[in-house]
Amino acid sequence: VQGRMAAAISIWSAYGQRWPKRIVTRWKGSTGAGKIWPHAKLRLGQPSALRTIHLMNQKLLLSNRILLAASAERGQPFLARTRAFARALSTVDENSAVSVDQTPHGRAVIATRPFTTGDAVLHLEGVILTSPSRYTLQVGCTEHLAPTPGNPDPPWVCMNHSFTPTVHLQLRSSVGGGVHAVAVAIADIAEGDEIVFDYTFTEWELAEPFQCVHTGRVVEGFKALSLDERKERLHLAFPHIRQMHEKEMQATCND
Repeated sequence: VQGRMAAAISIWSAYGQRWPKRIVTRWKGSTGAGKIWPHAKLRLGQPSALRTIHLMNQKLLLSNRILLAASAERGQPFLARTRAFARALSTVDENSAVSVDQTPHGRAVIATRPFTTGDAVLHLEGVILTSPSRYTLQVGCTEHLAPTPGNPDPPWVCMNHSFTPTVHLQLRSSVGGGVHAVAVAIADIAEGDEIVFDYTFTEWELAEPFQCVHTGRVVEGFKALSLDERKERLHLAFPHIRQMHEKEMQATCND
């Protein structure tokens, strides 16, 4: 259901945050939709549509019917893209997907089952702080994702850095506001492989720089990269990294 919901959200966004009348009509006429429609029809097409989607998800939304209706409207390629989007956002059971093991270099996140390219491996959730630490993830110019007080040591805080990562982090909006990140496999990952990502894609300036165990290079954040290295990474960096890079470049030009 979660994967289908993500696809439904993708369709909603693709249509400019409003369900087309033709799709709503098709879905309304679907068998079994009548139990949900009275609750949903008051909100469809409104800015609160995400809350509506959440409500319908709680009632086991027949979102596969929406997918079929959207497929008829936009064609199979569009449906394939929404399914790929949903796959990347599918719910991950962190207890069965990864483990935190002790290695010669400290703790590491290890895959406990295989993943293929595009699979969601791990969800990174927490609270937003205004200052970074060793265990935060930068998600905005002055915003840093930190573990929640109730779960101070989630698996994601143990993900190590690598300039040859196995996953790439993607920012996502959370229901009710806020953000979280999803670690998506950028290559096939075998059981027993370490889950690593490139810190320079998310961190402008690390609170605690360190030496990369694989290259021996000091990792300080995107700010410390050369101009050529920045250009190579910029298209994969988080939005705030691109924003801070552009601001720095403009200041340099003004000087």
